[in-house]
Amino acid sequence: MDRMVLWFCGKAVALVAVAPPSRPDWGSKAGNFCHFFKPSGLSAGCLGYISSLLPHFLAQMFRMAEGHFLSIAEQVAAHLRGELLRGRWRGTIPGLRPLSVELEVNSKTVEVALRLLEKEGLLVGQGARRQRRIVLPSGATAVRALRVGILLGENGDRQLDYILDLRHRLVEAGHFPFFAPKSLIDLKMGVPRIARMVRKTEADAWVVIAGSREVLEWFSAQPQPAIGLFGRGARVDLAMAASDMRPAFAAVGRRLAELGHRRWHRHVRPGRPGPVD
Repeated sequence: MDRMVLWFCGKAVALVAVAPPSRPDWGSKAGNFCHFFKPSGLSAGCLGYISSLLPHFLAQMFRMAEGHFLSIAEQVAAHLRGELLRGRWRGTIPGLRPLSVELEVNSKTVEVALRLLEKEGLLVGQGARRQRRIVLPSGATAVRALRVGILLGENGDRQLDYILDLRHRLVEAGHFPFFAPKSLIDLKMGVPRIARMVRKTEADAWVVIAGSREVLEWFSAQPQPAIGLFGRGARVDLAMAASDMRPAFAAVGRRLAELGHRRWHRHVRPGRPGPVD
């Protein structure tokens, strides 16, 4: 009986006991039991999403006919194969360095994985230091996958439940979400800095978290579609999803005045804007 720990967003989330198919006496099928931990920062919805992926994970980890674990290179090839078929890249696949950085494996492993995909006919080499050309199977049509950049208000937001859920929903829809290299706080909410970063970042669409009015107005004038999540989007020509906190603040102010208070402050995290419009 082999035991594996599943990691998600840097957290150990589950312990899986796996019975290889070659040993049916160990259990009726691979994955005899799975014990889920409850790490802080992951919601029940996130754990449910991970649970739904478990059968796929086990299928990728085992060659059911042969009953042995896939090598790291084979796992990388399986991942890249899926990304190719869902249309993440068009024309050519990125080179060794960007893929190794993204997948957190060494370039030799990526090279082996790419050669496996060449043998399958999904990739065609074009010479040294040139990106491999993508060749989809006959009759196959890649799904139009969008590269969706998520521009966070601050880097710590990436572990929030609703940000994790947003990423999961985009992946389930067949798209490729990624975090922008810097947050709005890193860029000091400066439109010129944000514009330079956006122009250097390959993305088909953007989700902007907690943007200022100036930032959201700039995104509304760009050719790529964008949506604002929270932020000062009132009267900005941009799709928005946010909670209007002004009635709540007004009600709190009235109640404080009724209790005899004449001055009160709203405390925000460093770098956050002041009171809402």
